[in-house]
Amino acid sequence: AGDSLEDANMEESMAEAGLLRLYALYEWISTTIEALKDPVANGFRTREMDLHADKVFENDLRRTIVNAEEHYNAQNYKEALRVVFYELIACKDRYREVCQKRGMHVTLVQRYIDLQTILLSPICSHVCEHIWR
Repeated sequence: AGDSLEDANMEESMAEAGLLRLYALYEWISTTIEALKDPVANGFRTREMDLHADKVFENDLRRTIVNAEEHYNAQNYKEALRVVFYELIACKDRYREVCQKRGMHVTLVQRYIDLQTILLSPICSHVCEHIWR
């Protein structure tokens, strides 16, 4: 990954899997941005963030910011990628599953999209710039 002097040891199947996950994230964000234009009709909550899952997800977002900053400052891009891509997507998926009946909160979803785009931009700048626009 370029973090050390070790061999990169790249496998084509792993690269393809990563690209597919990145594209799936892009598709989810694009679809969600459209759905947020009319949040109530599309099943999002707009009132108070009163669910325990909201607070847990908000805490996950804050923890991700701290962890990402540590890894980027240390120029540890392999760990930064793990935190800002794989772990953050897993947090979003857990939140979506838990809120399946009542819907995700619109503010947290918007914050997630902004945060995911900003934190991933040093690694996948072209995709993130496309999402940001």
